[in-house]
Amino acid sequence: MTSSTPLVRLRPITRHDSERVVAWRNTDSVRSNFIFRDRLTVADQHRWMTEMVDRGRVAQFIIELGKSSVPVGSTYLRDLDTPHHKGEFGIFIGDPSARGCGVGTEAARQILAFGFAELNLNRITLRALAHNRQAIRAYEKVGFTHEGYLRQDVYLDGVATDIVVMAVLKEDWAR
Repeated sequence: MTSSTPLVRLRPITRHDSERVVAWRNTDSVRSNFIFRDRLTVADQHRWMTEMVDRGRVAQFIIELGKSSVPVGSTYLRDLDTPHHKGEFGIFIGDPSARGCGVGTEAARQILAFGFAELNLNRITLRALAHNRQAIRAYEKVGFTHEGYLRQDVYLDGVATDIVVMAVLKEDWAR
């Protein structure tokens, strides 16, 4: 028997999520895959909510497991550029038990659908650490294609690190 319950559900982030998001974001397993690696505080998260989410610069959601509504991570479209119909995708699964089982892939599909249908975006990009092969494969799986390779683009932990740039276009997503 198949279930009609989706694997994940996205709901808009609220300030009530701040402590959980900060705790997830500050774990080494999440921070190690981000370009911005500073530890966050709840005040930082509230500032992000006020300056970015409330002003429409970011559409951010909490990823919940579909059957239980247990929060396990966050996904977002940031740097929303309405005149040029584009934005940048980001995601993290904060709960280690929800990794590697399709949660991130399904959440990515849902936010891409939201970005193209609801926000009328034409192009959604992402930047990934080149050594994060697992994430890159997941992004390819949902339709992102490689557009560039930025050699030694950022310094992380004192090491020059390469960045992969990927994007998906609305016309490709619709196929």
